[in-house]
Amino acid sequence: MPGFVTSQVWRANGVAMMLRSIRRYVLLATLPLVVFCVFALADMNTARIGVPGAMTPGHEAVDCSACHQPAPGSLRQQVQANLFHLLGQREHGAILGHLPVRAGVCLECHTRPDDRHPVYRFREPRFSEAVELIDARTCLTCHQEHHGRRISAPPDFCAACHKPLELKSDPLDVPHHVLIAEGNWTSCLTCHDFHGNHLAVPPAQMSDAHPLESIALYFDTGPDPYGARKFIAENTPSPQTGDPE
Repeated sequence: MPGFVTSQVWRANGVAMMLRSIRRYVLLATLPLVVFCVFALADMNTARIGVPGAMTPGHEAVDCSACHQPAPGSLRQQVQANLFHLLGQREHGAILGHLPVRAGVCLECHTRPDDRHPVYRFREPRFSEAVELIDARTCLTCHQEHHGRRISAPPDFCAACHKPLELKSDPLDVPHHVLIAEGNWTSCLTCHDFHGNHLAVPPAQMSDAHPLESIALYFDTGPDPYGARKFIAENTPSPQTGDPE
């Protein structure tokens, strides 16, 4: 019996030593990552290390910290939590460095009370099918940072909500229902800007609409086809906007 107990003690000690060795190797393997994170995440106001892509036009001078909020805990605690999760001693890992950007951060600068398509409107049940086609409940569906483009959505996204469309008093020389019957959904943005933040009046004749090529350039990095005159954005979010994902 003493021999059996001694054998079990030696086996337990061996397992403990093996686990300590695994932890040591894991710590050594992750040390370069920790060093990189310290340099890349220590000062988000100036650090541009590891930026995944070009900024959205107009955001070039925005500090990283304006959008990337720090995650809970210190960097050491975050790394430790993820190591424990890797070793099965913690149910969940921790977010490293900074929290994922949410649309609520966008709304801190871009909210306007007269926005024609505010994100909160698309949480209404009547848009449940439309948001399966394009999730307009979040800014990040159309405006993806670090892609070097102004708008990432296709130019025919109006079809998700506005089909069918019949106006009682159509002001356009080519009626809207004709354009829709032709499947010409890319024509919408040649007359209307989505958020309605320009002072320009939509044309009454299709011949005066903006060329589709100018819309495509604007979606990328090109000039604004709707003109430079805009409504002044309010920096105070509306209570209705909330903080969408």
